Amino acid sequence: MFRNVGSPQPVCDSNGMLWALLRQYARPYRRLLVVVAVLQLISTLASLYLPTVNAAIIDDGVAKGDLTTIVELGGVMLAVTGLQAVCAVGAVFFGSRAGMGFGRDLRSAMFHHVTGFSAEETARFGAPFGKAANEKVRPTNRGGQQRALAEPAREVARQRLLL
Repeated sequence: MFRNVGSPQPVCDSNGMLWALLRQYARPYRRLLVVVAVLQLISTLASLYLPTVNAAIIDDGVAKGDLTTIVELGGVMLAVTGLQAVCAVGAVFFGSRAGMGFGRDLRSAMFHHVTGFSAEETARFGAPFGKAANEKVRPTNRGGQQRALAEPAREVARQRLLL
């Protein structure tokens, strides 16, 4: 919660709503999120294991002059590094898929919710194109949806050019 300095009352108390939205729209992506968590865990453990292998190369191979141990542990180090890289790339890939799907679903739900607003609600919250769209009547009866979107956009472009 965000708090004002010197004030015990929260500025924003929407944490419960945000967690509910997260649970609702992330539910279809639970498996992907579990895969991401497992891949991140493996990648982190591999990253933490590399200094141990490096120490073993120095202690058991270089210090004793054992070339076979150096080559074997070098191979282990390369394998662990490869595993770490594959897991990191996989975590980014699956995390991106989950994040993009979550965002798509949330935007779609918000779009469908907003398009269901009545004229009074739209007037109260404002039109999507700002002042230029509010000053014109939507010309849906003169050419359909394309014209309804194009005319306010043209008006905004004209206003920008005049500035």
